[in-house]
Amino acid sequence: MILVKKGKEIIQGVSDCFTLTLEMQTPFGEEPHEAMIVNHIKKELPLSCERVHHRISFLPLISFNSSMGRTHRFLVAFSLKDFSIDRPFCDRVLPLAIAFTAYAEEEMLKKEGFENLICGGYLKGHLFLLIFCEGKLVHWIQEQVEEKTIDLNQRLHRLRLFIQGDAFLSRLGDPPVSIVSESAVSSLFEKALLDPFWRHWDLDPSIELKERAWKRLQRRFLYAFILVFILWTGIFFLNQFLFSSKESFLARQVQEQIQQDSLREKILEFQNQILSMPTPLDLDLLINEIVTASGKGTRLLSLKKIPSEEGLHFVLSFSAIHFEESSKLERELKNSRFFKIKKIIVGSVQSNTEGRVSFQMDLFL
Repeated sequence: MILVKKGKEIIQGVSDCFTLTLEMQTPFGEEPHEAMIVNHIKKELPLSCERVHHRISFLPLISFNSSMGRTHRFLVAFSLKDFSIDRPFCDRVLPLAIAFTAYAEEEMLKKEGFENLICGGYLKGHLFLLIFCEGKLVHWIQEQVEEKTIDLNQRLHRLRLFIQGDAFLSRLGDPPVSIVSESAVSSLFEKALLDPFWRHWDLDPSIELKERAWKRLQRRFLYAFILVFILWTGIFFLNQFLFSSKESFLARQVQEQIQQDSLREKILEFQNQILSMPTPLDLDLLINEIVTASGKGTRLLSLKKIPSEEGLHFVLSFSAIHFEESSKLERELKNSRFFKIKKIIVGSVQSNTEGRVSFQMDLFL
């Protein structure tokens, strides 16, 4: 299957169809009308018409005088599948095999004297043989074959015998033959659409021009709906993303505010503890002595005053970069010139998650 956009039309090329040449007779001077041709096709090919539910498509090929009256030959096509599902997406359906006519046109233009020509090839398990007279398509043959088993030369020999005995084709003599490869057929389909011969043809003639216009309007509405849906979905998810980002930002602000409030409360509590001490404690002086003894980077984490019979009892927690000699700290604080320390106990040193160490100290003044 191939979809080709030609002007305002989208044309579908399919291989699921069967085409042949059919002949009918009328009296001299009488031209067959559409109803007469359709009735003749139904009469000649009843099983095929029944199989395709009377979806019959035809095109006139040639018309000439014979001993019986006026002879008319038509290209008749039967679609082997129901194309109604595809019609919202395409305006017309044509046989993919019309690509052979584009190839024949190329051959006739390249070589002088090729106005009479037999052209064909293999396509999707079928052999196509098209006969051109003076540059015009006059006969179409389609046969289901296996490419590996058929003797093409023998088949062409039988075709030449048929041409010699035909009332119209016998005037062609012995036309040259040109066979195109199957791989080139698909690329020639779009070029074949330029031929006015196929301009108004459709494998499903049950859909009239008004219906085609309605189908085209349906297709445009469908495309517009899909576009609007994509835009609406994009805007919706963008809003959701922006809303979630805003909520996340506000949540982080609230969390930071809670942490700041908690830290502020701890600082106030710590200051209140210091101010509530009956004996003033020079905290900066004490921390300077502890930093001198334990090393730079030591900072006070908390300070608690605990009632004790031994005097003023303070519990201090510190964080340090590196601290091992608790005995040195005890010795220097006991010998302090600024504090009269009765007793000092430095607890064990523990590592924390920040790569620092922490320790606790009991101080009796």
